[in-house]
Amino acid sequence: MIKTKTIGNIDPKTIQAEYSKLRGPLNIMWDMTNRCNLCCMHCYNRSGKGAHYKDLSDEEMMVIAEHIVEAGIPVVCFCGGEPLLRYPLLIKAAKVLSASGIVVNMVTNGLLLTEEKVRMLRASGVNGIQISLDSYSAEIHDKFRGLDGAFQKALEAIKLILNSGIIPEVTFIPTKLNYKGIGQVIDLLYELGIKKLNSMPFIPIGRGYDNISRLKMTSQEKWEFEWLVRKKLNQYVDFDFNNGDPLEHIYLFSQNPNAKTITYEIRCNGDIVVSPYLPFLYGNAVKTSLNKLWDDGLKDVWKIPEIKDTARRIISLEEIEKQTNRPWNNQDIQLYCERM
Repeated sequence: MIKTKTIGNIDPKTIQAEYSKLRGPLNIMWDMTNRCNLCCMHCYNRSGKGAHYKDLSDEEMMVIAEHIVEAGIPVVCFCGGEPLLRYPLLIKAAKVLSASGIVVNMVTNGLLLTEEKVRMLRASGVNGIQISLDSYSAEIHDKFRGLDGAFQKALEAIKLILNSGIIPEVTFIPTKLNYKGIGQVIDLLYELGIKKLNSMPFIPIGRGYDNISRLKMTSQEKWEFEWLVRKKLNQYVDFDFNNGDPLEHIYLFSQNPNAKTITYEIRCNGDIVVSPYLPFLYGNAVKTSLNKLWDDGLKDVWKIPEIKDTARRIISLEEIEKQTNRPWNNQDIQLYCERM
């Protein structure tokens, strides 16, 4: 997540100006699969049951890995779906990327994680592992994730990661179902020795759009959630609660006339997603090298009129919800072919 805070005595505008000098993105998300062993109510890309996107073969995915190495992208996060469903590919891709000095992280729901897999992932170059914990209550977490036993497996996975010497990045998405238990989640993590929790607002796209009425919080509920967090942080003064803004990159890069594209997502079918929350694609990472796509216009994708026009109207999550073309519903607009 791009920060807008002043760093030392450096003005944010100076930092943004530096983005104009980029020769490639600083980080990317790479979906290893659209398959999943869960069916989460909020899933923005509809992974698992009802998945829209077909996975590439291992050979095609390794072509993308080589393109990432050629592009010299510093940080890559293996996402999904559930990446561990393609565990042999993860190991192979992580070795190739990390051998070139690329920092590799991954996201998992924890169901398939074992002590041996954690050890092999670390040995292959995986540097960090993120896992979601949606409640202190097994009943609530399991309902949210669509599988009995998901909470226990997530908790076991967190402990496995800790035992390997990595502090896991734990994420919490507040919704109507779980927001009241945020204090107990922080208690649980603190008892485990984890003093940080990442949070992100519920995004009403994908399967989340289908479950808006069950998940979307009212203004009063959002205020109560923030109050509960502040109360708990007063208790644990050394605990870091990172409440991210998922739309920050849209604000910053659509309004910065000089900035190059700092980040993007590669889907499991190779399509390059400009933003996870907008319905725009720019090429395919198997069919065309990332360096060529960058030179052909990916570097300046936020200056494309269609994207600028959409982005300028995104001032809150309400606009994400109301888009004419909703992302992750096969309603994407491919922009690269129109400019070849």
